[in-house]
Amino acid sequence: MVSGGQEAEEAGSGSGRFEPLFRLIWWPLFLLVTAATLAGPYSIPRDYDAQWRPFSEFGLRWNSDTETLGQPLGDESRAAGVEAGRTVLAVNGRRPDADAPGQSPSELIAGVSGDRLTLVTSGPDGDIRTHQLRRGPHHLEQAYAGSPISASTLLWIENPLEFLAGLLGIAAAVLLYRRHGRDRVAAVLSLAFLLLSGEGNAADATFQLVGAPAIPFTFKTIGYAALFIGILMFPNGQFWPRRAVWLAPVIAAWAALAIAVKFGDLPASEGQMNLAGGVLALLSVALLAGRYRRLPPSIERQQIRWATFGFVVGAALAATTAIAEQAMAGADDPATYAWLRLLLAIVLPAAPLALAAGLLISLLRFRLYDADVVISRSAAAAALTLALAAVYAAASQTIETLFQSSFGREGGLWPGAVGAALAVLLVVPLSTRIQAWAERRFQKGVLELRRDLPDCVGDLRETAGLDELLREILARVRTGAQATAAAVEIDGRIIARDGGAASLPLRVPLRIGHRGEEVGGLLLGPRPDGTSPGKDERQALEEVADPIARAIHIVRRREERERALEARLAELERLVRSPPRNGPEAAAAAE
Repeated sequence: MVSGGQEAEEAGSGSGRFEPLFRLIWWPLFLLVTAATLAGPYSIPRDYDAQWRPFSEFGLRWNSDTETLGQPLGDESRAAGVEAGRTVLAVNGRRPDADAPGQSPSELIAGVSGDRLTLVTSGPDGDIRTHQLRRGPHHLEQAYAGSPISASTLLWIENPLEFLAGLLGIAAAVLLYRRHGRDRVAAVLSLAFLLLSGEGNAADATFQLVGAPAIPFTFKTIGYAALFIGILMFPNGQFWPRRAVWLAPVIAAWAALAIAVKFGDLPASEGQMNLAGGVLALLSVALLAGRYRRLPPSIERQQIRWATFGFVVGAALAATTAIAEQAMAGADDPATYAWLRLLLAIVLPAAPLALAAGLLISLLRFRLYDADVVISRSAAAAALTLALAAVYAAASQTIETLFQSSFGREGGLWPGAVGAALAVLLVVPLSTRIQAWAERRFQKGVLELRRDLPDCVGDLRETAGLDELLREILARVRTGAQATAAAVEIDGRIIARDGGAASLPLRVPLRIGHRGEEVGGLLLGPRPDGTSPGKDERQALEEVADPIARAIHIVRRREERERALEARLAELERLVRSPPRNGPEAAAAAE
């Protein structure tokens, strides 16, 4: 007979007739992506020189996503009429063509000889302007004159982070590949992360440099398709519900169509393909959430919690990336632009890595039961940050409005100072409230252990027997600490046990605090994933050790008194019921 765990393992097995084909695809892809990423330190600066430096030398910024100019660099290009959002129509009389080799705006500008550039642009409203620009390093110097971070420093920060992100993505793919023979979900996700690493900035710069710009987009699209399918199969290699298996060919068709739209001549647009991909991503996550809700407390449920956490953090970082990019496009202040660029350098590679981390922890089953603590603290930190930012923004805007309405002028430094002061004053109360909310939402077991167990044993110690008291204590402790077993030891002997784990490695002394007397110990087994209870669980057990010890001490004393009283009553009853004695026997009894 095959157990349920064995069935799940066999269902998730990646071995079979497709194993040689998987290896045939994975290894050449791994070598290609790794080589492109390792070449990143060489190719990233050269890609910058080819794509961005031609613009910056003439005081221009380029928005590659919209194929338009960004905010001008310095006063000279601003005085020449350059504005964000304008489209390049001509470069020294030559019309750019992004589809023709050597005819993109950056390539035309890079090919300009001499120090003068005549640029013709059109604005969003269709107005045509001609700009006379001069080449020189003074544009960057002016642009970052009011910034605490220089342009060269930003490049030194961005380039290593992009390279490191590519290496970490490959490392995640390798870790998952090591499980591919027994876990088809790991196989699919390994392929997904390898493909997505091939679209990272380090590998992308290499592909751009060697004249293969289509590879990164192709890798990205197929990588996301593999990721969506992996989420549908997560965590045991089976689709849920069964009919969700039909989504796999739909996802594959979407990837093929998106690539065809990008490089072909189909009527659909890239925006429509991105929207369809977003719908498929949300559908995959929604089905994963449905599977989570139907599962009882188990390792699979904890795996889904970690995966969902990684997805949520990755989505939040991706949203932050989009907001930062949008803000950069319109940022005119040098300091604001520099800080946004620094934020983008950190957040952009972190988004896919957060998703990879959540899935890796899940599939490798590494400390699965720490998910509640990590989620609780992350949610509390995010909520506190948003609350303080809202307080600062609201206070600053209110003070600024009051100054303008009362005095007809700006408040100077007062709005920012007042907003910052209010934020500092509210840090402690907000932190306390938000932390309590996060514990109630994500750490119910630990919260109930701290809050409810002392009251429970306080009631039971007056009425229940020792066996009933210990059963209730152990049941609540096992639930709160998520342990496979728990026991109470008194005088070196286990007198009560709940659960069947063979070992009980963790011991919490049961001491009566005000007397310093140890009545015994609370023993705990590992959690279902084999790890010891976490720091929060151990702290909670230490906090409730005193009321548990007092309850055990009181119940034992009460039971001893009750046993002594029962013995005396039994003796009295025996004496009352015994027949009267006469003669020598009575005299002897009297003596």
